[in-house]
Amino acid sequence: MANSESSDRGVLELALQLARTHRALSTALVRNTIGLQLSFGQVVVLLALARSGTVRQHELAKILSTTKSNVVQLIDGLMELNLIVREQDPSDRRANLITLTSAGQAAAKAINAPTDELTKRLSDRLGGQRMVEIVDWLREVDRAVVQPEEGASMGGKF
Repeated sequence: MANSESSDRGVLELALQLARTHRALSTALVRNTIGLQLSFGQVVVLLALARSGTVRQHELAKILSTTKSNVVQLIDGLMELNLIVREQDPSDRRANLITLTSAGQAAAKAINAPTDELTKRLSDRLGGQRMVEIVDWLREVDRAVVQPEEGASMGGKF
């Protein structure tokens, strides 16, 4: 019984700490949106597009480990702000391509500077190699939690 309790406690503590850490990091990223009032998910989309360039809409869902319907909501919101454009893929009419506008590129650049500062602060405190190990460990946790038949992330909402 004690072993079961310690396992349950371990999972609960892990979940709570991950939630606190996610909240702290997402708050820090959203704070860097410089008056755009973007959600955490929208910030992540902008930064992912800045890093990857033009991306198919369904690939963006994979990059973000979220559902296709959640990506549609994020894209719609960013389109209303004229930060991205959605165009039909000329090589596959069933697919959409998502690209940053010039305003989206400027927003991503403005968000990146404070994000780089946060990365440096964490790296200075934890060490660059330890940060890499933490990310690798979190990926292992994600894979361990996922049901074997799903084969991908749990697809949480941003």
